[in-house]
Amino acid sequence: VVPAHICQDEMESLARRVGDLGIAMIGGGHCNELFAKEINGIVLLEGGYHLTGYARATFQFDTATDEVVSSTFGVGRNRGAAAEPTVQAIVAQWREEADAELNQTIGYSVNGIARRGTLMESLITETWLWGYPTADVAFTNRGGIRAGISPGDLTLADIIGVLPFDNVLVDLQLSGSQIMQLLSRSQLAFGGLRRQGTGWVVAKTGERLDPAATYSVLVTDFLYAGGDGLTMLAQFDPDGYNTAIDWRQPIIDWVMAQDSTSARPIDEAVVELGQ
Repeated sequence: VVPAHICQDEMESLARRVGDLGIAMIGGGHCNELFAKEINGIVLLEGGYHLTGYARATFQFDTATDEVVSSTFGVGRNRGAAAEPTVQAIVAQWREEADAELNQTIGYSVNGIARRGTLMESLITETWLWGYPTADVAFTNRGGIRAGISPGDLTLADIIGVLPFDNVLVDLQLSGSQIMQLLSRSQLAFGGLRRQGTGWVVAKTGERLDPAATYSVLVTDFLYAGGDGLTMLAQFDPDGYNTAIDWRQPIIDWVMAQDSTSARPIDEAVVELGQ
């Protein structure tokens, strides 16, 4: 069984190529499609979106021959129904424990931070550089920023809401010329660089970005794996270093280090990040 973060067309293409590998099922999930079908002896499933539907498969397996004997599969729609008491109790228990952790106040903002804009992008990329000071530049994809921050108390849950996916930071060695190629990609937000005339200055050194020089650049493992079409990253540096640093952690650490309160909000410090 292969769980995969891919869409139906990719699953179908893959199934046609790997029929000899003994794969019984491939499950997808990226495009929120609802389907169940079989191609080349492999069952393909994807369960739709927002728990409105589901896909299912049942296999009869011969342990003596180590083979799938038969399979049935299909899709269904979730209809309104009463909560199952045992499951409801489990959910309530974990919600209580999660809320106790995630609702911890780590800062305070008077104005909040909009999802789209330079303040949010600076809060993310500039704090990565603050937390990993050997790096010069940072890039992230704007599509991964999923929420803004409301005025008032700032909690761990707020940071997770902004960046809900589980990514880690990867350190790449890129030339200034390669960095300039990335700057032309509209889907990317960046930190560590400042505009000066028609060129760029590296904030860490105050020097102009040199096309021939090598710089330490932070990206997410999602981007390094080719997400958002950034397949060139692994080509630029095939030996990228996985730092194992959760992409949210430097933000959390920086926010906590500001020790902000309603009397001393964090807003000005966020503005200064990008200056």
